[in-house]
Amino acid sequence: MKYLVLSCWLICSGIVLGCSPSRPTQTLRISNVNIVDVEGKQIVRNQDIVIANGRIAEIIDHVAGRNGGTGSVIDASGAYAIAGLYDAHTHMDTASRQELMLPEIYETPVSASEIDDDLVPYMAYGVTGILVFNGNDDILAARRRAQEIGKFAPRILSAGPILDGPSSHNPLHLKIETPDEGVAAVKDAEAKGYDFIKTYHLESVEVRNAIIASAGELGLPAMGHLPPSMSFDEAIVPGFDNVAHAEEITRLWDGEDRQYLTHAIELMAQYEVSLTPQLVGYREITEEISDIDAKLAGLDWDLTPPFPRAYATPPFNGYVEDFGGDDMRGRAAAYFGRIADVMDRLTLEAHQAGVMLLAGTDAGNPTMLPGQGLYRELALLKDAGLDGFDALAAATINVAILFGETEDRGMIAEGKVADIVLFGANPVEKDKLERSDVVAVIKDGFLFDRARIAGEVARVSASYDAREARYLEEALRRRALKTERED
Repeated sequence: MKYLVLSCWLICSGIVLGCSPSRPTQTLRISNVNIVDVEGKQIVRNQDIVIANGRIAEIIDHVAGRNGGTGSVIDASGAYAIAGLYDAHTHMDTASRQELMLPEIYETPVSASEIDDDLVPYMAYGVTGILVFNGNDDILAARRRAQEIGKFAPRILSAGPILDGPSSHNPLHLKIETPDEGVAAVKDAEAKGYDFIKTYHLESVEVRNAIIASAGELGLPAMGHLPPSMSFDEAIVPGFDNVAHAEEITRLWDGEDRQYLTHAIELMAQYEVSLTPQLVGYREITEEISDIDAKLAGLDWDLTPPFPRAYATPPFNGYVEDFGGDDMRGRAAAYFGRIADVMDRLTLEAHQAGVMLLAGTDAGNPTMLPGQGLYRELALLKDAGLDGFDALAAATINVAILFGETEDRGMIAEGKVADIVLFGANPVEKDKLERSDVVAVIKDGFLFDRARIAGEVARVSASYDAREARYLEEALRRRALKTERED
């Protein structure tokens, strides 16, 4: 593919040289591109997209030889443009969370620059926005940095601190015992600027309902888990906006009880509760148990951050350690594979009943990977029975609908924020996208072409290599000391 970016715009905008933090005054024209319209389920071919001041100023039919005016032009002939993708369920690896999950690998806290580096894989895959489900001060700071003009980082929508029951043993969760405590926690999250509320294993229906009602009053979506102590009728209520995993439903459904499944889906459709299936989770676990070497060989290792690198690799891979013995491997893989099949069925039937789906990966948790994980999730949504447009809607317009942002985001249209991904292949038809399909990423009107993306990938990959070596050295040292003490 040929594309030309005029150096004058790049220099003035500061994308390459960082000359100025202000927005470019000249325009960017994406010429002769095919626009993926997920809402209308169509490809609008041979269009010119004109971008100015961070927004889409105009979309017009392409005419060869048209005067491009001032600014830069990308010859996108043969490429496909879609609104920037969202991963609708992620976690960010701040030091406190990583130390809790795998304390062996931590010698020093994660720095702000390292937190930012771990966001780069999203952008390299065209994921221009993420929903982070573990809020804290580090993530608020990272969100502020991600908003800097021209920064190679996705937009961050963050939950407040996770709201849990009083019996929780997780020191990073807020333990909520009374309705007043829950309402106060929601108000505090709103005051600090968080974007939504995550509920976890709350133990009281009254407390949970008070949290959901308070979130609704303040305009914050309420998202999260279904408490094991509550029935589906108690957990799915008006105002609750999103079930964070299909797994939450399969815990009570064995794949055979049609009445249970029908009732669950009817409730979600009735109360307009969306679902983030997160199909990739059980598939990843199954593959690691079955053949960890093959699984690791298939990863985009350059863009696999150090924490999941360390956790994925034996002897630190918890799934392999727990289920990798010859006596367990086959049975465990069969179990997780069966549940994954059940989740596929549930996802398709929920979609067919009108339940809105979001594409999320749980990236940041062990073995769930930023960027590449979303491509896998989109492919799995198609495998479950969604068409290509509906799968892509789960990563674009549906997120905008949930957050009430359809006037500004979620599709390519005049007046929208210019968050756009250009693919060299048709993302609707291709079974699974690859990073090499990304021709360019545009965020807030700023262009990141293949050369810029390649430079970012090379930089963070070298940083990842050094951090991974440091983590593994520390982890092995601690294991050796522990073995000595036990002996």
